[in-house]
Amino acid sequence: MAINKNELPLSLSPQHIKEILEMGRRQTYEFLNDNPPFPVHRIGGRGEFKIPRDPFFRWFEGEEQK
Repeated sequence: MAINKNELPLSLSPQHIKEILEMGRRQTYEFLNDNPPFPVHRIGGRGEFKIPRDPFFRWFEGEEQK
């Protein structure tokens, strides 16, 4: 699946990360909980994950680390 990063929201969800990295749901959450090399924010009472798009893609494309 081709993903155009500019069509994605500025704040990515775990579902976006799952699809981009082609990981399973459990793997995705384990990865996000294990100090990934890009910023991950927990929002609200339920601790919903939000990942800033641009830093994620800089890491994904090999441009920088956290």
